[in-house]
Amino acid sequence: MRYVVIITSEAELQDSWQDPVTPCWTFVYNEQSLDACTEISEGQYEATYDSIVLAESFEFTRVDAVNGGTFRETIPPGEYGIRPNSRRA
Repeated sequence: MRYVVIITSEAELQDSWQDPVTPCWTFVYNEQSLDACTEISEGQYEATYDSIVLAESFEFTRVDAVNGGTFRETIPPGEYGIRPNSRRA
């Protein structure tokens, strides 16, 4: 799903975030500069991002950077990466 967030600076646009359930996935905005965003008023811009939607459980192997080795992880069905104060595009 695509979402819209209001931002006010280039620094905000460069932010990345993780969903608490899926800390191995990093989410970023689709736009690379404020020029690519829609200006909605002086100094306020709309930036978009895409969440990840899983229709079924997703299982994968992760590297354990702290203890070495690998481990299996399962993420249940759902939508991930949604930022607070965002709305569907």
